[in-house]
Amino acid sequence: MNRFFKISTFFMVIALLLLVFPVNSKRYHRRNSRNYPGKRVKKKRNPAINKVKKVLKASEPIKKTIPIDFETQLGKAYAKVQRTTREKHSYLSTVEEKKIVIVMPSYNNEKWYQQNLDSVLGQNYENFRVIYKDDISKDRTADLVVEYLAQHPRGDKVLFIKNEQKMLAMANIYYAIHNHCEDEELVVIVDGDDFLAHENVLKQLNYVYSKQDVWLTFGNNLCLSNLSTCSWSMPVPKNIIQKNQFRRWPHGQTHLRTFYSWLFKKIDEADLRHKGEFYKMTYDVAMLLPMIEMAGERHQFIPNVLYLYNDLNNINDHKKNGKLQHSLNKLIRSKKPYFRLPKNQMPSFMVKK
Repeated sequence: MNRFFKISTFFMVIALLLLVFPVNSKRYHRRNSRNYPGKRVKKKRNPAINKVKKVLKASEPIKKTIPIDFETQLGKAYAKVQRTTREKHSYLSTVEEKKIVIVMPSYNNEKWYQQNLDSVLGQNYENFRVIYKDDISKDRTADLVVEYLAQHPRGDKVLFIKNEQKMLAMANIYYAIHNHCEDEELVVIVDGDDFLAHENVLKQLNYVYSKQDVWLTFGNNLCLSNLSTCSWSMPVPKNIIQKNQFRRWPHGQTHLRTFYSWLFKKIDEADLRHKGEFYKMTYDVAMLLPMIEMAGERHQFIPNVLYLYNDLNNINDHKKNGKLQHSLNKLIRSKKPYFRLPKNQMPSFMVKK
């Protein structure tokens, strides 16, 4: 009796399981059948077909990136700036011209020097001069620039300096300003392979500095490779300015960068150096952050495109060593910020009577 009870219980459990989890025997056998179409079967490779595929692939034309023609792209950039700049510049002549000095660090720019200097010396402005520093270029940049200046009617506006040893951009800018710039001069940084966007750039800068209490400006630039503006070009939010958190703001002060000479001279030289040497790259962050911190709200973002950035040049910092560029940017932003300058530390010509 006990044995019969166990057997009957066993079959009852099996019956209940079949009711809860029914088995589709037909589906089960189909899935495990060799001829079942849903089953994945490894196909045998046909060596003859593989050979044909290789031949066809080899006969396909190789896709090559078409090099961008520099002069064509530069012409398109100038045309785009003219189309997008609708404002008339007649009002810019209503203010007295301030002293402006354009500092131009240059290295291996024989491909771009002529258009670069044309954009600078072709400015519709009189009270300006240029400091051009050739950093021992390995090509013919120095000779070509000297020849160009000798033939240009405004060549006497340019102080040409050929370094005796390689210094890189940060050191070139530092010594150019400290040794050759007056405190009241407005400094405009133009790299030797880039271009001012139109002939009234200096007039527009002069108007901004004359009509507002501004010590520093930055703005918008057009990249030659794709004729687009920088996505990170934007004004600094008010809360960042009030809390002096420029180093925490992820965006930067892009071209065109301008400032008073006296403001640059307030930067501690040690903050422009890393391991005893001037920054090899990311110099713009190293010098702009201290100045905008000292200026506070006395800076201006200019949304109009005033600068054409030549990202076609293969020796741009982000192309040479992007990893080092990012690490130096992080290092600079981790440093202690400068305090906002009070009025008693401003030069006398800046104090409004």
